[in-house]
Amino acid sequence: MSEQTLEFRNGHCVTEGQHDLEKTDDCFRCFTAIQDVPPQKTLFLSVDGEILIGNPGIDVELTYAVPQGINPHILILRADLIQKPGFWPQVMTWKPARYRSGMVQDGQYAEVQIMAPFGDHTVKVTERQ
Repeated sequence: MSEQTLEFRNGHCVTEGQHDLEKTDDCFRCFTAIQDVPPQKTLFLSVDGEILIGNPGIDVELTYAVPQGINPHILILRADLIQKPGFWPQVMTWKPARYRSGMVQDGQYAEVQIMAPFGDHTVKVTERQ
């Protein structure tokens, strides 16, 4: 298996040999979406993962996208990249991204779609056992 070189060009995460405007899933890592029913019987959804960004001074925040899509079983989240002030080295860095939300009913969402400036990523919702 060969190693893949990732670059951050023109606001996009691209692999070696790709066109600058082409989007890739390689900027998303270890994403999970878990529907949980804790002992108090309050349903909630937990989305966790990591996003590859261009410098360590960028924070990642997952937020509920408005408007949502036409399929009520797909939750759409927006990945906001927030640059902290100051000078930061231009080093590709994995940053954690988290989202927690209450749910109205069991099985409310089947998938979570994460929209970022450099591409989208879809995660199937699983149930915590």
